[in-house]
Amino acid sequence: MTSRETVPRRNQVLAAMAGYGTITRAQAAAYQASGLGLRASAPREGCITARRGEAFFCDYVEHLILRDPRFGPTVAARQALWNRGGLQIRTTLDPRSEQAADVSVGGHAYPGDRAAAAVTLVQPGTGRILAMAQSRPYGNGSGQTDLNYNTDRLMGGGSGFPTGSTFKAVTAAAALEQGIPMSYTLDAPYQADYPQMTDCTGAVHPQTPGDRNDSPDLQGEFNMKTAMAMSVNTYFVPLEAKAGLCNVVRMAQKLGLGYQAALDPGHPDRLYPLQQVQSLTLGVNSYTPLQIAGVYAAFAADGLYCQPMAITSVADSAGRVLSTPRPQCSQVMSPTTAESVNTLLASVVADGGTASSIGDIGWQDAGKTGTTNNSLQVWFTGYTRQIAASTVVSDTTAPLGSLDGVTLGPTYFPVAYGYSMAGPIWAQAMTGAMAGLPREPLDQTPFTDPDPAQSADPSASPSPSASGSTTGYARHRAGPGRAPRAPRPARPARRPRTTA
Repeated sequence: MTSRETVPRRNQVLAAMAGYGTITRAQAAAYQASGLGLRASAPREGCITARRGEAFFCDYVEHLILRDPRFGPTVAARQALWNRGGLQIRTTLDPRSEQAADVSVGGHAYPGDRAAAAVTLVQPGTGRILAMAQSRPYGNGSGQTDLNYNTDRLMGGGSGFPTGSTFKAVTAAAALEQGIPMSYTLDAPYQADYPQMTDCTGAVHPQTPGDRNDSPDLQGEFNMKTAMAMSVNTYFVPLEAKAGLCNVVRMAQKLGLGYQAALDPGHPDRLYPLQQVQSLTLGVNSYTPLQIAGVYAAFAADGLYCQPMAITSVADSAGRVLSTPRPQCSQVMSPTTAESVNTLLASVVADGGTASSIGDIGWQDAGKTGTTNNSLQVWFTGYTRQIAASTVVSDTTAPLGSLDGVTLGPTYFPVAYGYSMAGPIWAQAMTGAMAGLPREPLDQTPFTDPDPAQSADPSASPSPSASGSTTGYARHRAGPGRAPRAPRPARPARRPRTTA
């Protein structure tokens, strides 16, 4: 109602009040002669009005509806439906998980920091997105952004982030599916060539130098479990070659990683395909926390991968149901393979693993660190039986800068690692989201340390090993139903870091 309509209506009411004797006629005349005294402002609407921390989830839901033909045959029709309002949308958002994620990122990274943190929580076995949070609030002001770092470009997000060694879990799954056991042992040097590999198009990638570990101290004999625990690049690259580059690619595709987060320059309405390169296992493709959380959720669900879902029902203003999405799930690996991956990733968070310092969250968990070249990004992705969560921290200002030597939130990081920078964000978010849930164990495959003399495969080693052997971690056990971990020993001054 405009002021031109409001004033006559106000005066009419005042006259009626004078007629009933509620006020005098003199009072009515005085009030009628005065202005309205209103400061009219346009109502705020849209996802900017969502409760704290929920705006990016709201924005993701909006993009889902605008891209789904069930809500209109054209983009214009779907936009008109959205603009008309009145839709009754039920989502998968879990308020407890969202609050836990929002509090965690907000406490570890500030809106004005050069780097930003993002985390997504997904339910294994259904793909339900429980929470999305990031350290930069939704908006266009200082320290704000309308880019959802948890999603891809088509869904209102950015171009994703190289994942570093979080991708090694995919390689392990592919290798296990090919019958390569966890006990498979290699003599891994500090640095080596990438071996020749053939991708799914039949293209041959020749042997080329460039594979190395972060520290010269990281070399010796490793099996799949100890190599995962210590994130040994020169183990996983030849493992990728033995499993077959194309088999690793196909496993990634089945786990929702067939396309990266950025747009394809040749087809701006599509995402950029996964790049089939020899360094695939080191995480050179760029993905989002939502994608990676979905991958790790499949391990928790015994190999059942579910496409992430955010909407459970949509009805129009009249109550007519327009859509009732259901989980879209498929068995992408054998349960035994998934259970073995759980065993491998449990070693990462156990004593001696690269993420042991994260500590015990109170539920049996597993996960993987990731740190990219020059520490441009750090990741930690982990899961329990009930929730999988992926956390990334990255500079977001071009040109991207290293996270080494930066202050994130209240903490200064002389050297950035996935376990130290992203890990605490994950741990706090998961602890809050898991509160009150039962302590269900992860399904795992028992692992017995092999005799290196009998299980080593010298012919598969990329080059002769320098002196040295696997760390004492090889004697550690982290089987099903492990007891709460003991206090962590002090970490060494320099830990081998995974690079992409």
